[in-house]
Amino acid sequence: IEGINVFDGKTYCLPHSTSKRTGTMLLYNNDYLQEAGYDPTNEQMTWEDYRAAAKKVTENGAGSYYGVILGGNQLGRWGAVVGDLARTAGRSFVGDTIDHLDLLTGEYLFATDEYIAAMELLLAMNDDGSFFPGYLSINAPQARAQIAQGAAGMILQGLWCLPQWKAENPDFNWNTAHIPVADPANMSPLHVSTATGNEMWLYSGSEYPEISADIMQYWVSLDGQYAWNRVAGVSDPGYNPQAMSTASEDPRELKALEVQSQLFRVGPSPLIRNQDVALVSAELKSVTPNFNEVIQGLMAGQLTDVKKEFQDLLERSSAELDRAIKAAQDKGANVSRD
Repeated sequence: IEGINVFDGKTYCLPHSTSKRTGTMLLYNNDYLQEAGYDPTNEQMTWEDYRAAAKKVTENGAGSYYGVILGGNQLGRWGAVVGDLARTAGRSFVGDTIDHLDLLTGEYLFATDEYIAAMELLLAMNDDGSFFPGYLSINAPQARAQIAQGAAGMILQGLWCLPQWKAENPDFNWNTAHIPVADPANMSPLHVSTATGNEMWLYSGSEYPEISADIMQYWVSLDGQYAWNRVAGVSDPGYNPQAMSTASEDPRELKALEVQSQLFRVGPSPLIRNQDVALVSAELKSVTPNFNEVIQGLMAGQLTDVKKEFQDLLERSSAELDRAIKAAQDKGANVSRD
């Protein structure tokens, strides 16, 4: 596709795995959730259920385990969790070219009711005492390891956790489900662009271009996708949906792949229409504190007013986007908010 992997008619890379991957699937300790009276795999969990289940699991644990865990010092986790929870509240969001920018409106989403509500849900669960103590000082792999060792009942993470658990904690009774939703009747899908998650490319000075090209051609074929999935499993499945059956022999993992795929719709990519958008992305600088840092500060109690902080973030981010657009225009780019 011109603007994605083809430039001036020349192919620069080929896809080999799907971009329909989320880091916010609900992964959980089946024993703890059943004891608390919940079955997220078969009954869609709402935000209200999520909070109540976390509280009940914490009560059942009596200090030995807790309702939820999250790698709170890995900043990128925060924006993913709040943003994806907001989608389940019906916040329309099109595109992922610039994080949390709605391509339909050209505006950032931070100060919307849905983003604020998602943040307030996490704060309420924190006030309930449902988070694993010390969650702000651990990263995502540490949180993944802790839940498999029985420290918590639920985690919002990606399917890459599953092969690790099966290898390192074979007795761990886990299962997966759709992310908790605010309103099952009013959800917005997650969007991915036409670009895939991972690409492969060939060095222009390669001594064996024909052999390399044959390998790449096989890799993107259906047989090649079957072979790739046998190696990568659910952690990094191929882009061809026909080949998913070889990603696992575990029905729980195959069900998780099905649920994950249904979460997504392919959204528009401004780069296809106008490659100068890339010049804006190159100019754009992260504001400080950024979205992840603001959320972390709220969870730590260093910041206290969600609406005030999210509105301030919106204004700072919008000003920086305007600056980046102007800088790109000054370099000859044909771009605007419109």
